Amino acid sequence: MKYAITLLVLLSLMTGACGQESAGRQATELRAAGRQAAETTTAPEPNVITWSTASEHGSFGYDVYRGLSENGPFTAVNAEIIPGAGTTDLTRHYEFVDEDIEPDTTYWYYIESISLTGERKRITPIHPSKPKPTVPAAD
Repeated sequence: MKYAITLLVLLSLMTGACGQESAGRQATELRAAGRQAAETTTAPEPNVITWSTASEHGSFGYDVYRGLSENGPFTAVNAEIIPGAGTTDLTRHYEFVDEDIEPDTTYWYYIESISLTGERKRITPIHPSKPKPTVPAAD
């Protein structure tokens, strides 16, 4: 079975945007952005990784990889494979929330697709997150 995912990659960070577009019909977004943590916590805001596919063919799912430098090493951070759409020409949107982060640390992320036949392929460039400060506890 042929395996393909059509995508365009764009990373949007809290400090601004940087991106890379691929040619043709490719259309997927990857965003690493912070979410406001509850005011009662001192943990940093999580990194939210989102991406979209313009179409998928034979897609089983996705793994999100994280490293402490652009050169790795990288480790899958999702506990279970994020389910793909199989085969579709419809746009699909995905999200992974990485809450297991340390304050003031830059993390580097990429997405890997997994086909129904088990083939794995990195589908995004490696992108950094913005370091998140500790959120003050509520008074």
